[in-house]
Amino acid sequence: MKSNHDQTGFTLIELMIVIAIIGILAAVALPAYQDYVTRSKLVEPINAASAVGADVAEYFSTQGTWPTNNTQAGLFQPLYYSSTYVESLSVAGSKITVALRQIVSGGIASGTTLVFVGKDAKGSIAWQCRATGVSDHYLPSQCR
Repeated sequence: MKSNHDQTGFTLIELMIVIAIIGILAAVALPAYQDYVTRSKLVEPINAASAVGADVAEYFSTQGTWPTNNTQAGLFQPLYYSSTYVESLSVAGSKITVALRQIVSGGIASGTTLVFVGKDAKGSIAWQCRATGVSDHYLPSQCR
């Protein structure tokens, strides 16, 4: 006796191929996403330094000299700037030092620093960024 039932659905082989393709896509996408997340976490410390940089530049333009510390620049104490990814932010001369908190996704250890050095560029201040303990891969182009 012959059955007239047509079988529908996916075979085991087809399902295994789909699972393998999803695995390959995940293997490629996950590291790229983690890089993106780490880069986005570094935006906060850079923005904090930029905001303070405007105050330091104003001090330099009015006083003709760099402030020796946060208080002289009219800023809060270094730990005031503590946040999710910023441990502290301090000013010493033409340098703004941002100490970072640990960022696990990028392998960035607590206490890693971003240093912004101000240079007098004919009436305006140009900031150069240097980083210690952070892979260039995660830094914006201004800090590489």
